[in-house]
Parts: sequence; C-alpha cells; structure tokens
Amino acid sequence: MYTSPPKKIKSAICNGIAIILMVGFNTFGYADDIDVLKPLDSGDITLNGYIGYKIEKSEENRLKQVNYEELVDPFIDQTEDDYRWRCEFWGKITRSAAASYRYSLDTELKGILDDTVQGILGTQRPDGSISTYPPDKQYDGGWDIWGRKYVFLGLARYYDYVSESSEVLQAMVDAADCIMEHIGPHPK
Repeated sequence: MYTSPPKKIKSAICNGIAIILMVGFNTFGYADDIDVLKPLDSGDITLNGYIGYKIEKSEENRLKQVNYEELVDPFIDQTEDDYRWRCEFWGKITRSAAASYRYSLDTELKGILDDTVQGILGTQRPDGSISTYPPDKQYDGGWDIWGRKYVFLGLARYYDYVSESSEVLQAMVDAADCIMEHIGPHPK
C-alpha cells in the first residue's frame, strides 16, 4: 500500500509532473553520435514512487474506464446544435490515452484506442468531415471547427504515439482538405 507524502513534497512533485507534461513525453536522449539527439523510444522510461503510482492510477481508473463509444455517438448522430462542446471530448481523452499508452505500452489501453479510432473513422463523411454538427450547422461560427481540431489532434496523437496507420493519416488529410475547401484561403 502506498502512503501519501507530506503536503510540501506533494507540491514539489506536482510541479515536477507539470514540467514533465509541459515538455511532453518527447524526452531526448543521446544517440551514438554526440552531435545528434533522438527521442527515446516508448517504454524507455519508468517512473516509480508517487509519480509512477499516479500515472498508473490515472490509466487504470480513468483512461480505461471511459465509455469511448459514448464519445463517438455524437459524431454518428450529428445533432449537436446547442453548443455544449461534445465535439471536443473524444479528441481530448484520446490524446491523453495515447500519451499514456506511449509511456506504459499497456496492451489493453492500445486495444481501447484502436477501437475508438476505428469508431471515429467510421463517422467520416464522404466529403472528409468528422463533425458532431448536422451539415446545415457546420461552419456557422459555432464550435464545429473547434471540435474538428480536437478530433484532428486526437488522430494525430494516435498516429504519432500508437500506430502509424495509413488509414488514420488519410483520414486526417481528408478532414483537413474538407476544412480548407470551406474556410481555406480566398482564391487569387
């Protein structure tokens, strides 16, 4: 059983975690050539003690407990017109889960991520859009583009940290092309 450290130590540890998160998991290590830096591979670092415990508990008690299907449902239904930001939740949690997977290489979490990414890709319309808004409410100045940004960021994090899937890459290209077609640069 883990016992919690004193408040002053907790504060220092939390500040350390914040620094790690700001830098991200793109920690750099030395390559064979002294003049070259390269990112460490997934799983090369293991954090123990308080930080390791908190990361493990976050993965077990939050990231693996989310009902990812419920986060995909608004993209299937496309009925969001009340500006409640459901469009952003899938991307935000997927980004967190992918970063956690990159650290832990947990196979259960990878399966969850693979499934939810397939779910979101299944909502992509022929024009490339992935949106919670009905077609007549898209691009109306609401939260549609904001939500698409988070879908894109979730897919990009999955691609970078979990699986360099050509299907995911093509979906991101199609989604970006769709946005550019509607709100891109003015013709010259």
